[in-house]
Amino acid sequence: MKTKPGRQQFLSNFAPGVSKAPRGALGWLAAAALVSLLSACAIEAPGSSRSPSTGGEPAGDPGTLVCSHPICEAGGPLEPGCDDDADGCATTVCNIDSFCCEVEWDDLCVGEAEDFCGIDCSIQTCDHPICEAGGPLDPACDPCAATVCAEDAFCCEGEWDDVCVGEAELLCGIDCAIEDCSHDLCASGEALAPTCDPCVEAVCANPATASCCTTSWGEECVTAVEAVCGLECGGGSCGDGVCDDESESCETCPSDCGECGTCEHDICEAGGPLDPGCDECVNNVCSVDSFCCEVEWDSICIGEAEDICGIDCGGAPPTECGNNVCEAGEDCVFCPEDCGQCEECPHDPCAEGEALPFGCDSCTPNVCKVDSFCCEVAWDSICVELAEEHCALDCEGVCAHDLCEPGAPLEPTCDECAGAVCDADPFCCSDIWDRVCVEEAEQLCGLTCE
Repeated sequence: MKTKPGRQQFLSNFAPGVSKAPRGALGWLAAAALVSLLSACAIEAPGSSRSPSTGGEPAGDPGTLVCSHPICEAGGPLEPGCDDDADGCATTVCNIDSFCCEVEWDDLCVGEAEDFCGIDCSIQTCDHPICEAGGPLDPACDPCAATVCAEDAFCCEGEWDDVCVGEAELLCGIDCAIEDCSHDLCASGEALAPTCDPCVEAVCANPATASCCTTSWGEECVTAVEAVCGLECGGGSCGDGVCDDESESCETCPSDCGECGTCEHDICEAGGPLDPGCDECVNNVCSVDSFCCEVEWDSICIGEAEDICGIDCGGAPPTECGNNVCEAGEDCVFCPEDCGQCEECPHDPCAEGEALPFGCDSCTPNVCKVDSFCCEVAWDSICVELAEEHCALDCEGVCAHDLCEPGAPLEPTCDECAGAVCDADPFCCSDIWDRVCVEEAEQLCGLTCE
């Protein structure tokens, strides 16, 4: 029950001695009976301009009354009959609850309008933003949409296109020119436009940091972002001389991590993965061993840097690939001239099966450095996923295992022979690829499976 001044008196007048419970079933039934009685006796509602002799038309010229605000919107009191051209809901409500037309049209009046007039005052949202082109909008979803569609019905019947967006700007006074910030607020860089983000506007409103929007967005601007906007840029550790891999980078904290374009640690030093763009040698190493730039720059990466780039990291003398001696630091992957060709892979890295020999192709070292299981025990589905991730392979449409090996059912589309076998024996692609399927592959496709 509301306890606004004057509200209790109106509720008491509604049914003397009986308290009116908002939206209570018994209260509404009594109210409905009262509406029927009022209608039958043609009793004029308090403050109403209706006249029984005119069949409910407003006094004076028809249609001269206009509601001061929508029925579904709380606000000042409404004039009974102001919406008679629609459904007479204001009169219906005020016949029940004169408070709505004499004092205030509050939330309870809105609820009564829903209950007694059968209207739905639930908030409707637009299918997409007013400033965004897309499908037609319902004019009821937003006052601006209604304004635009009153002028250009195509926007609510055909398509809300760029013309409709322009009309929204013109008719509703909104600004749809959203400007994106040119870089992250936690990163140093060029000066940012104050209109690109409320936080930027707040930072630049301070005379001490106004240059952030006119000269450059330096570390003092990043600090201001943390202080003014409550954002966390590097956990507050920028400037402590330690580059936090999880929260800092050359972009967000060059004082700790160095200017972009320099490696986070020396090439001859094991540590976190290096950015291939920080040094030409790093790029050359990571082009043959992506592990070094994605997971860890380990001792193998250092050795590869020595071999590929000819640098001396203070370890064993750099090897010379091509001297017919397979020296430490050389293998079949990076120096087949000295160490011989790598063992042939028994199956594709995109297919599950037996463990693949380390170095049987350029992908296996990347995978087996992350998960040695793949080169020691079995090349399972996890190894296939690692191959896709670390070798940039697309394993879509590759058979899950060799056609000469029994195993899981194969996709008929993974290989022409698999399709031929499964056309003849669907079991091989729905249940299991067993020995019978292998034999059928030999017979139908001419394979030789040992």
